Amino acid sequence: MNRPWILVSNDDGIEAQGLLTLVSYIQRRGWGVIVYAPASECSATSMHLSLHKNLQCHKRPDLISRLTLDPAGPTPILYSIDGMPSDCLILAIDGLMEAHDDPMPTLCVSGINRGPNMSIDILHSGTVAAARESALYGLPSIATSLTTFDDVPFDSSARATISLMEKVLDWLPETPVALGRPEASRIYRTGEEMQQGFEFSLTDLRTAFSHGDIYLNLNTPPQWSGEWSTTRLGARWYHGASHYDEETGICKIGAIDISDDPIPDGEAVAIQSGFASISPLASWPQTHPLNVGDSMLKFARKSTDGFPFWL
Repeated sequence: MNRPWILVSNDDGIEAQGLLTLVSYIQRRGWGVIVYAPASECSATSMHLSLHKNLQCHKRPDLISRLTLDPAGPTPILYSIDGMPSDCLILAIDGLMEAHDDPMPTLCVSGINRGPNMSIDILHSGTVAAARESALYGLPSIATSLTTFDDVPFDSSARATISLMEKVLDWLPETPVALGRPEASRIYRTGEEMQQGFEFSLTDLRTAFSHGDIYLNLNTPPQWSGEWSTTRLGARWYHGASHYDEETGICKIGAIDISDDPIPDGEAVAIQSGFASISPLASWPQTHPLNVGDSMLKFARKSTDGFPFWL
């Protein structure tokens, strides 16, 4: 395999330290990096699209000086777009990379987000949305987050992300096989077929990931033990999220307290134990023809040394 190129985005904005740290680590690993990220912070915007708005795209060579790079490695290519995370992925994949004559990426990585993206968070997160948008377009993807809002370095999370990327890139086709969905709604084996006697294989799972029908959500604790756990989504509850000032009429959303149920094999249990959590997620809604189904996701969580076995 030639040197892969990685498409990077996030929701914290192109100048966020998590993204810059990740770009530095990817480049020092010897891989090429193309960044299309929001010009400013767009946290908790989910898959918001800036429909019918004029968006500006700017090349950002000024950020190269803030990266820690290998002089012998490829120079990262960085663009900012004054839109949302999903805007960035759609515009990059569906036109801008070709217009800018960028190299074809093998994989998309979104992050590193500051703060966890676990349980219900994945429905609100712009970081996860960018990874999912990439997957919907047929470009395999990983979302990655550091599970604290404290001002701590992203290095351990970056190392975990690189380790996971290495596992994936070891077998992932260099050229995305489903980019732009040329086969449209080719249907995978479903849970119903499993009940009729079909069994999933390692090849089925790798095909689902390489086609973008499964993507991976990585969460790393601030004090990472170096251990891994393949997880399911947990149950996270935000208490006291609504705040209303009767005098001013101002309302705010922001939880006073967050609690996690101790779900077996859930992300919260892994993070509390100091493990990095890897959750395989379905890209498509449940009744979509390309949805992989609960049975495949359950099979995708079978692990070896903490990693999904099919990696």
